[in-house]
Amino acid sequence: MTCKSVETVRSWFNNEVVGQLRIAQFEDNSVLEAVGEYTFSAGEAQPELAEVNVHQGQRERSNVNATQELVQMIVGRRQHEAASNALRSLAEALEMHTSPQGA
Repeated sequence: MTCKSVETVRSWFNNEVVGQLRIAQFEDNSVLEAVGEYTFSAGEAQPELAEVNVHQGQRERSNVNATQELVQMIVGRRQHEAASNALRSLAEALEMHTSPQGA
């Protein structure tokens, strides 16, 4: 398979070439077959020219909204506390009803 878009990857501290990225884009991704956990084979299908920009030294943005996840954790903790308190109250009520009186 020949790809038209190859980007050279260089080390940020001494500008030494450390590898190349071959970037392929397919109109129909169903032609790709998984070969490994992160590797795909395109068989006889040919990739299209991909317009790409590789920015070295950049951090990838998170796909998680930290504020929303924190709020969800707090909500979950409060729900757990409420359920725990309800079970404790129920256990105490059952213990009072089932324990012998005046012993």
